Amino acid sequence: MKPVFNYTTIKEGSKMPRKYIRKSNRASWMEEDLQIALEKVRNKSLNAKKASQIYRIPYRTLIRHLAANDSSKRILGKHPSLGIENEKKIIPYQKGSNEERAGEHWFLSFMECSPSLAIRKSEGLSLARAKV
Repeated sequence: MKPVFNYTTIKEGSKMPRKYIRKSNRASWMEEDLQIALEKVRNKSLNAKKASQIYRIPYRTLIRHLAANDSSKRILGKHPSLGIENEKKIIPYQKGSNEERAGEHWFLSFMECSPSLAIRKSEGLSLARAKV
């Protein structure tokens, strides 16, 4: 299967992928269902095959989580390219209006992953208020 991309023109004549549209239903199960299924398999009230069918979790996923004793769901998709801690340190610098900021594509992805930031437009200030 080919990935599907929405394209945004960054510079004249060049196109870059803007946002990937997911086409699969991987990891569509809920973390709570995984925890319940793991508990029932450990208590031997259900076997792994039956629990995977009831809670709609792939059998191999259930077995992997049983073996690792891990009941957390991994995040699919893009991860921060600089690491979570480093990108948190960048947030104050991205708020400024420097000309030497990162490229538009990186900035839009960064803003998508950082919901605490918002692009705002300042409103006009009258001369009377400016003098105060």
